[in-house]
Amino acid sequence: MTDTMKKVSSIKKLIGKERVSAILRAMRFIPDRPFLKLEYRFLTGKKLNLENPVTYNEKLQYLKLYDRKPVYTIMSDKIAMRDYVASHIGEGHTVPLYGVWDRVEDVDFDSLPDSFVIKCNHDSKGLAICRSKKDFDRKEALKLLRKSFKRNHFWVAREWPYKDIKPRVLAEEYLEKKTEYKVFCFSGEPRIFYIADYSTGRLRENFYDMEFNFLEELSFGYEKIDGEPSKPSCLDEMIKYCRALSQDSPQLRVDFYDTGDRLYIGELTFFNDAGFPPVKPDEWAKRLGSWISLPDRL
Repeated sequence: MTDTMKKVSSIKKLIGKERVSAILRAMRFIPDRPFLKLEYRFLTGKKLNLENPVTYNEKLQYLKLYDRKPVYTIMSDKIAMRDYVASHIGEGHTVPLYGVWDRVEDVDFDSLPDSFVIKCNHDSKGLAICRSKKDFDRKEALKLLRKSFKRNHFWVAREWPYKDIKPRVLAEEYLEKKTEYKVFCFSGEPRIFYIADYSTGRLRENFYDMEFNFLEELSFGYEKIDGEPSKPSCLDEMIKYCRALSQDSPQLRVDFYDTGDRLYIGELTFFNDAGFPPVKPDEWAKRLGSWISLPDRL
């Protein structure tokens, strides 16, 4: 361990793991590579191997540094990605859009229907759900959006695609009844997916292969879903769309909303939870890593 590592490790013991991580994120003067090594150590307890990455999370950190195609910024922008999706699989496959604003102050709530989702296009926290306008707190929503507007998501975990996204606000249809699927694709081939369940107030997930065989042993650190979810009727459709959308990316997660009547693409994600959650067991961490073909360094 370097002297810097030893010093920061001592601080970690004094003020706590998450606090140290927050301090590191504020240190924008630290170059990306050493920053990721430090953050990875704090959040996973493991040393980051960037010279010969093997596991899924190690390779995601590598991709942050050495796979920086300009199109990734478009794909990560929750507004611009709509045109990307349309150009690859046609119109009508993203959640219906009600409005887009360049400034929070310009949001026109009166023009929106009684229910909607309003959020920022450049991060993962600036989101408010309006199920009914009579119960919706506009002031709190605006406060949330303003806070999000000031934040560049890139600095949280150096996820390069977010760095140059121009912050904007969008409002889209609120999908009251939906099932969420997250499909992991590798060089154009979907390999596994999980069903996301939030009915308990926290994420639970079950992983499956693309033939809907339950991967009971695979976990990203979340609880399993009770019972046995049924096979998605839209599975073949998801596979087709994933192949078209991920063909130029070493690794891409495509998120779907299934309302029963329609299948929508919610967003495209390059780094599942920033590449920090524990992938268990170790055999699966390595297997997922083996599916990622790394590009040459810049």
